[in-house]
Amino acid sequence: MQGKTTSHEIDVYWEFFLGGIKYITLIQAKDWESKVPQGEMLKFKSVIDDIPGQPRGIFVTKTGYQPSAIDVARAHGILVYELREPTNKDWEGKVKTIVLHLQFYIPKTAIEITPDKEWMSLELKKKGIEYHQVKIEGMDHTIFVRNEAGNIRKSLFDIKNEEHNKIGMVELKNIEKIIQFDENLYIETNDVDLPLIKLSEIKLLLSSSLIEQEMIIDGESMVGFILRNILDNSEIILDKDGIIKNA
Repeated sequence: MQGKTTSHEIDVYWEFFLGGIKYITLIQAKDWESKVPQGEMLKFKSVIDDIPGQPRGIFVTKTGYQPSAIDVARAHGILVYELREPTNKDWEGKVKTIVLHLQFYIPKTAIEITPDKEWMSLELKKKGIEYHQVKIEGMDHTIFVRNEAGNIRKSLFDIKNEEHNKIGMVELKNIEKIIQFDENLYIETNDVDLPLIKLSEIKLLLSSSLIEQEMIIDGESMVGFILRNILDNSEIILDKDGIIKNA
């Protein structure tokens, strides 16, 4: 890039507009094994001064800086960062690995609905039907039990859940539960002749199986790099793809 007096090699030149004002940032990146010396920081300062537009300077390295280099950066408003992979020292005082032991109880319920046969016989007789087979189809949460006024009392899904909740989180295998009612209740059907049928009882066959899992959350797999601001000692964590995890 051509400066006021000479041309310069710049690792990253970042230019953007905000509120109609142009901002320029020059970023110098060094993949060195040794600390950045004072002379290198002074050289970068001369580049910043030679580029038009009053640019801001940022210096990034993986191994840190000599104290005199930091003094130069601080005196001239240059931001200095250390970008590196985490070490064991970074994990001191922090939780590195979390092991979760998970238990899931998976309920399973077979349901059998018994209609009031006497009521059904009278209803079919009123309609002049000698024999009629009614099918109740649909998902448990869409099939509702209603009272005589037509108000919804609960769904089949609710009934199953209530009985499992009474038993709690234990392993079960084919435990029979018969539910009878102290009021006249009706269940919805998709049948044209009998859209509602009166219930006699509902029989449930309750089962519940236990599933155990272990989940390991490894911090090392989540933290790829640490970007530390040398001047204020703040840190930004990035994952292994370079995506910021916290700022």
